[in-house]
Amino acid sequence: EVSYLVLDEADRMLDMGFEPQIKSIMNFLNPYRQTTMWSATWPREVENLALSYMSNNVQVQLGSHELTVNQNIEQKIVPVEDERDKLFKFVEEMKPVLNDPSNKVLIFTNTKVKASDLAYKLKGALRKGITAIHGDISQMNRERALRDFSKGNVPILVATDVAARGIDVSDITHVVNFDFPKDLTDYIHRVGRTGRAGKKGNALSFISLQEDGKVCERLVELLRESNQEIPDDLLKASMRKSYFGSSGSYRKFGSGGRKFRDPYNNENYGGRKFRSRDNFNNEDYGDKKFRSRDTFNSENYGERKFRSRDTFDNEDNGEKSYKKRHHNYFQGDSEDASY
Repeated sequence: EVSYLVLDEADRMLDMGFEPQIKSIMNFLNPYRQTTMWSATWPREVENLALSYMSNNVQVQLGSHELTVNQNIEQKIVPVEDERDKLFKFVEEMKPVLNDPSNKVLIFTNTKVKASDLAYKLKGALRKGITAIHGDISQMNRERALRDFSKGNVPILVATDVAARGIDVSDITHVVNFDFPKDLTDYIHRVGRTGRAGKKGNALSFISLQEDGKVCERLVELLRESNQEIPDDLLKASMRKSYFGSSGSYRKFGSGGRKFRDPYNNENYGGRKFRSRDNFNNEDYGDKKFRSRDTFNSENYGERKFRSRDTFDNEDNGEKSYKKRHHNYFQGDSEDASY
């Protein structure tokens, strides 16, 4: 009897592996139903997958296919050194915001443990009502927390991505990425919780340039497209990642995760040792010793002794003499033949 199917957060549902569940539900529905899909982002690969569920579709699109953030949202990125620095800067940023009782702050963390721990710490630091929702909290307590947050009884809600999917609060004034998301699609979904229905919104994100470095380059592009301020530290980090690659050192091209050596120092390459390129010093090559490339001194080559390449000094070479070695120079057709 179902004639109208709605898939909200459609790209997330498909991308996170809910396709089998979606197919199972659709098998019981009227094949002539109308289907609508809604999403803050619509990557092309997910779009192709979604089209398999729809026919004669019409697409209504605001903006482009590229990752973009609502222009009504002011984004602020704060680089941090560690967790203690992050907590200190968060409290510093939030105190003036919470002076206005009409503000509602949604805070995102990447783990359930962090959500509970952060809510506990912030209660003592801010002296404000704070609640948390995540997968380990019962459905009844989650619903109570959402009601308190929606009505303004609790101004701060700490949540994980999965738990926040059911949040439908239109007047969230501030979104905080206490833990920066692993990819920019999640970033856009998170900050999109504010600035809805034509209202202004604010997004505050803390980023560790070491731990979250892989997103720096694309984040800078996203901020530029939205005409947002870019911190100098973030800009420098993005330039390093762009030039050197995600590791911050030499780019890896098909190396299978092995390290490349510094051209002027011995380094490991897949567990094997290579000699230095300094041609004037003996180096180890595996367990064998090679002679120096300095061709004017005798060196060891394995356990055998070789004479110097200096052909103007007699050197030990078994029983052979220098003259024997160069006998061709002492043979001629006449006595006048010279060396």
